[in-house]
Amino acid sequence: MFSFKQTASVLVRRYVRARVHPQLFMQTVQLTDGSLTRMPSLSPSRPFLKLSIDAQSHPAWNAGLCSRMLMEDNGEVKKFKDRFAELSVSEDEMADVFGGMVAMRAHQERVTKKKEEKKGAVSKGKKK
Repeated sequence: MFSFKQTASVLVRRYVRARVHPQLFMQTVQLTDGSLTRMPSLSPSRPFLKLSIDAQSHPAWNAGLCSRMLMEDNGEVKKFKDRFAELSVSEDEMADVFGGMVAMRAHQERVTKKKEEKKGAVSKGKKK
């Protein structure tokens, strides 16, 4: 059977294994639809938690909610637009900015291509 030494090591392992895991506390969570559920938590200081977004109301899991959330934003988008109205950019200005960026990117590609062609010509000249 088991010797005393083996039995003691088994008991020590069980005790250590039990002490490794943190203590869990039950927490009551209110979902966005008003339903309550109990979940394990590591925090004893928050026995009740009210969620503003959960899996039922998050646009990542419900694609149709994204457009509704933008429409039902409780005026937050309107407040943001009013606050930063003087910083708004017209479509013509935006087109100029993006057009400049496209032109700059094309210029960089041409310069890179010329450098590569130059390197190819130099390396061909050295081989001869």
